[in-house]
Amino acid sequence: MNAVSLDTSLAGRQRCFAAAIRDPERATPADVSPRRMAIYRELFFNNILGVLEDAFPAVRARLSKDDWEAAAGRFFAGHSSTTPYFHRLPGEFAAWLERPPGLDPPYLAELARYEWSQLHLALSPAPAPPEALIPNGDLLTGAPVLASLFRLAAYRYPVHRMCEGESLQDEEPARLLLWRDDVEQVRTLALSPTSARLLELIASSPQLGGRRLLLRLAGEINHPEPERLVEQGRTLLEQLREKGALVGTQPATQGGA
Repeated sequence: MNAVSLDTSLAGRQRCFAAAIRDPERATPADVSPRRMAIYRELFFNNILGVLEDAFPAVRARLSKDDWEAAAGRFFAGHSSTTPYFHRLPGEFAAWLERPPGLDPPYLAELARYEWSQLHLALSPAPAPPEALIPNGDLLTGAPVLASLFRLAAYRYPVHRMCEGESLQDEEPARLLLWRDDVEQVRTLALSPTSARLLELIASSPQLGGRRLLLRLAGEINHPEPERLVEQGRTLLEQLREKGALVGTQPATQGGA
């Protein structure tokens, strides 16, 4: 009984101490001097702040120092992290920004999500490619294979251009493909609605041959000349393979011709 009481008391003191570090508005524990607590707070907060600044340079550049640190401070004080790993903390910050009250202007939350997507792709371990991968296979008779690390995403703002330093603020929908290429670089490609849908079909139906995927796309958009779309699609698929977004083909199991 004494051991249980001691553990409970220790856990309670630890929670109190951690809460006071996270939020300077909370009372300092009675057995810790205010000066020492201020040092602890500064050390912990600056550690988190440094991780976020490294992860979100474009977001940071669009905010004043005070606004940036205020946002980081609210996150530090109020967010209950679900990961013990520092390199995953930016993902939680990006998700937190998309919940009210978020940041003003509103595009900053989308910009953070885009920057986190880039970082996540850069840090993630790459899955092994399919055993039957054919790097130079026919993209119509074979099933196109996407890069092992990729992400398809839609945004209300041109976040990829904002991230390159363009002074944009207005809504301009963007459909983006992000992927990590064979030299470990994360790349981004802006897509038309049709090309974005084709990539969605490749991702959701990896067993289908390229020709069958393109004919399915032609049916979805009621294209008047399906065979013409197939030829245009072959060109697009070849371009995607040249960029490294497609890494080749694998045998189609549900019809490539």
